Amino acid sequence: MICNPATVGRLNPADRALFQRAAVEAQTANRARVSADDEAGVAELRRRGMTVITEVDTAAFQTALAPAFAEWERTLDAATLRRIREWRAN
Repeated sequence: MICNPATVGRLNPADRALFQRAAVEAQTANRARVSADDEAGVAELRRRGMTVITEVDTAAFQTALAPAFAEWERTLDAATLRRIREWRAN
């Protein structure tokens, strides 16, 4: 969630706790909705006859793209690309 720290800082402790709990609940609800929408979208594509791959061999994919990744590191911001690759969900 993105919000103004000064605004949150003006909340009393009880309200801040409620606000933070509501944010966590909203995140959970949003993730569930996005997952449901993704599943429905894939189901619709399959219903229309498209082959949709949902299980990917990540290691093989990364190996196949290694030359492209190396080129991107040379031509783009290598530090940003590394941060993207190393990102992990909370």
